[in-house]
Amino acid sequence: MRVHSDAFIVQVQFAEDGAQPIPIRKLAEDTQAWLDGLNPADVREEIGVKGLLGSAQHIWQHERSGWSVALAPIPRSTNRPGGRVVGVTGPHVRWIDDRTPIREALYEKAHKFGDELGKPLLVALGLLRTFADDIDIIDALFGDDVYLLDPSTGDGTSARKANGLLIGSDGPHSCRLSAVLVGKDVAPWSAARTGLALWKHPAATFPVHCDAGGVLTIIDPQDDGSFVTTPATVSTGELFGLPLDWPGPEPPFTRN
Repeated sequence: MRVHSDAFIVQVQFAEDGAQPIPIRKLAEDTQAWLDGLNPADVREEIGVKGLLGSAQHIWQHERSGWSVALAPIPRSTNRPGGRVVGVTGPHVRWIDDRTPIREALYEKAHKFGDELGKPLLVALGLLRTFADDIDIIDALFGDDVYLLDPSTGDGTSARKANGLLIGSDGPHSCRLSAVLVGKDVAPWSAARTGLALWKHPAATFPVHCDAGGVLTIIDPQDDGSFVTTPATVSTGELFGLPLDWPGPEPPFTRN
């Protein structure tokens, strides 16, 4: 279960390590309930008095496992539907960076052929990293999502670093790359329900126009930073003539 918030990101500090594995689902459910009960205006006012990490801090404890976690909300400058909790610090914890390896892998392929093809170039990315999602794809292609904060006022704004594969400090990059085809959970046993998405380059030298018969979800970046998404209308199972629950459950073997 993921924790989402349109109004906040969260600073996480592991105050006390438990003797048993931390119950992630319970932590996520309680964190979501806590965030849903916060008023952004009240949190901003408290930040102005107590400082960034002194506002509305919530201590989550789980007696059975022994874990104690301190959570502090940081208001977003604007509501972003589907926003996720991104701040994580504390002992025995490290940042999970899926953006950089995705960006590096795509960069190598995008620049492998130079200008020799003279046709649209698509790079396929099989996304098998456990926690990677569309947010990591957006960060890899268009720059890391950051929050710029003025410590003197507590005001901030969302922005992007100029380190995207497709968008950099001086404008569009890797224009020889027409689009990136992303496949999630690509494996024989999930062939009937694999999600395929085509992320287009907004300034490609050779734009690509393809929906593969409706199997692909098409993502078109806009000039204002938003995305127009055209959902797929055909599943991979329908494409291959497979039932949704393929490859099973299978009937039991017949006893002789």
